[in-house]
Amino acid sequence: MFGSFESLPPFHDEGVSELSDKMIAAWAQFARTGDPNNELLPEWLPYRKNEEYTMILDRMCVVRKNHDRKLIDLTWPEP
Repeated sequence: MFGSFESLPPFHDEGVSELSDKMIAAWAQFARTGDPNNELLPEWLPYRKNEEYTMILDRMCVVRKNHDRKLIDLTWPEP
């Protein structure tokens, strides 16, 4: 996650370095400001009830709204 992926053979795939840079930038920005948004990633809106925004970190990073809604409903049923 923090630029040390070269020591792990499974992470030598193309694009891993770029993904690592994006994750480092998000963590550093979050540590500085409490907001992970930065110029390397799409806008990541705050997580709110019924508007659960999830950043999918992969070769192409995208934000999904209510991405795991069915799983969340199974795990955290309404009272």
